[in-house]
Amino acid sequence: MCGKFGWSAGAEICSANHGDTTLNAAGGFGAIYLDVVRSKRFVVRVPRIFAGFVGKSEGVSAGWSPEKFVPYLGVGAGIEFFIAPQVFFGVGADFVYGVAEKPLITAGVSLGYRFGFCDRDRDWVDDEFDRCPETPRHTVVDEHGCALDSDADGVFDGLDRCPGTPLAAIVDSLGCPRDSDGDGVYDGVDRCDNTPPDIPVDTTGCPRDSDHDGVPDYVDSCANTPEGAI
Repeated sequence: MCGKFGWSAGAEICSANHGDTTLNAAGGFGAIYLDVVRSKRFVVRVPRIFAGFVGKSEGVSAGWSPEKFVPYLGVGAGIEFFIAPQVFFGVGADFVYGVAEKPLITAGVSLGYRFGFCDRDRDWVDDEFDRCPETPRHTVVDEHGCALDSDADGVFDGLDRCPGTPLAAIVDSLGCPRDSDGDGVYDGVDRCDNTPPDIPVDTTGCPRDSDHDGVPDYVDSCANTPEGAI
């Protein structure tokens, strides 16, 4: 039943008449509920028990003001449509107690925030809708609860300390690129991954050959050999 029971908070506008008592609007309320039908878009709640403050007036033509708000208790059922992961717009009907001598039957609309759902991996996505229910802690996830990896290095956003790693670069457990030979070109991109220390390299990580004679600069005794010379 995890996630079926819970509580929510919000505000409701409703209307009812009984004799000389008119129920005009409800203020903030807290509700305890049981979900009997549930999907990504809406829930059906039977019963829902809630309390708050309601504005009422006495007499046919009497108005109401904030001073006429009184506490009340309601029991009923409703359908709530999610407009955000935990924010809902609802419609429902309830028995309201504490306003008149007899319970009033009301119909109204509400806007609120839903608490009380299962989230074992603590990614703020309800387990019932979480496509990746075992996401590591502190990971940034999408609306489906699956971890994001913006630079595609295999280390999830939120855990990645180097979030802009170039494609194909090999990274450590923190998501930072490795450079085994210390030439400034990352492993995975480096075509010459055993370059000696302090040797100038090109963009591929291979020793530079300025005159293109096939002899790297660091061992070339004739650094300005004409092109085509043997």
